[in-house]
Amino acid sequence: MTYSFVVPPELQAMWEAGKLIRRGALLINANGGGIVAHLQETGAFSVIQPLGSVLSSLTGVTSAGSLVTGAISVVQNEQIKRRIDVMQSMLGAMQGLQVATLAGSIASLGVSAAGTAIVCQRLEKLRRDVQSTHDSVLAFRNEWRAYELQQLLERRVSCLLCIAEPVHAS
Repeated sequence: MTYSFVVPPELQAMWEAGKLIRRGALLINANGGGIVAHLQETGAFSVIQPLGSVLSSLTGVTSAGSLVTGAISVVQNEQIKRRIDVMQSMLGAMQGLQVATLAGSIASLGVSAAGTAIVCQRLEKLRRDVQSTHDSVLAFRNEWRAYELQQLLERRVSCLLCIAEPVHAS
């Protein structure tokens, strides 16, 4: 496959005069060998190039080369514009995905917050139930102690009464 490159109009005269040498996609200074420009590849140039050669040989005017170069630049600009439009479309789709991801994250955060609130409510109810059970056990223990104390006192009183009463013989 052949790749064609366009020499910019401002460097065209120097290239035609032999002051610049083209090597692939580079324009190199013929005297010093330094790179002067990087050329842009064009697919359209290979289609129009034979037409430019015919025009150049028929008219013998270098303006035909400038005309072809200008036409190729227009074609290249249109290709670049289409590619930019495609990239903008892709960026729009990516932006839509980012918005959807953000909405999903916010919804997930809301679900997490609601779940945390429910767990906190259940923990508070459990704490109240444990406190109520604790209070009931303390009340039972105090009641049990009072009952045991009363039983002990009754036994002591009955023992004291037994000792204090004289035994009568009948």
